[in-house]
Amino acid sequence: LRGAVLFFMPVLSFSFSSYSSSSVMRLSGHVSPVNNNTLPALRLQNRKNVQGRRLLACACAASSSSSSSSTGHVRLYGSSGSRSPLVSFYLHEINVPFELINPRDETNPHPMGQVPALRDGLDLEVWESGAILMYLADKYGGLDTPEKRAEVGKWVVWANATLDPCLFIETPEGKVIDTSVRSSKPARPLVVLENHLASKTDDDPYVVSGGFSAADAAIGSYLLYVSLFFPDVSYAAYPNICKYMKLVCTRDAYREAFGAPMTDSLIAKVDDYLNECNSPAQQAKSVIGKLFS
Repeated sequence: LRGAVLFFMPVLSFSFSSYSSSSVMRLSGHVSPVNNNTLPALRLQNRKNVQGRRLLACACAASSSSSSSSTGHVRLYGSSGSRSPLVSFYLHEINVPFELINPRDETNPHPMGQVPALRDGLDLEVWESGAILMYLADKYGGLDTPEKRAEVGKWVVWANATLDPCLFIETPEGKVIDTSVRSSKPARPLVVLENHLASKTDDDPYVVSGGFSAADAAIGSYLLYVSLFFPDVSYAAYPNICKYMKLVCTRDAYREAFGAPMTDSLIAKVDDYLNECNSPAQQAKSVIGKLFS
């Protein structure tokens, strides 16, 4: 999400334009919090090691313990309250080792200093979550033809351009104040997704045929963010979206990216949606096929 938001905030108004006061550093698969008391020391250490990271990138590329011969040294700039965990999610899915860097690190390549941003090796810089996902899918995720890239890319762009504004209603200043999931009138993007997922089978349940893809990392993460930011909201009017959310948040890579406590809380929340979906009252209010009811 644009900027940073602390999960489980007790208020509904939060900003995508500023960073969280805490960040996480990932090393050898372990994630630990970095508080404000340690940030000055980290910034000093980061300044001392800017040139050293270039050497480290070469070393990591040759090290079997932290990287493979087919990947560079991938560095993801982000924090726990931004869109960067959805990129981490996809990196875990495709088994690409990476280092999570403090968003305020002076080597962050984003021209506005925002997150997520990514460096791959010494020269490649990319920012914006959708662009990062498509780059990773292209280089490491098997999207090796224009047709494959188009099939996944259209949904990644749709997630950012259409689904995101539906899920997160903002003020002119960019503060998220509500979600269209709450509306008694079904939101068209959600109905479109609900109907698309209704056409899927148990053997092929994800957005793009052929299995989990970068499109699911984006769409699934955005849907689940709503459950974190607005715990009073229910997706029960969209039963196929509920089933899809359960598929996404029970993946091992999701747990690794977002953490076990958050993941367990989301699984319980989605189970509540599914139980509500099966109630007679909710089944009578099914929105499938009702774009404007």
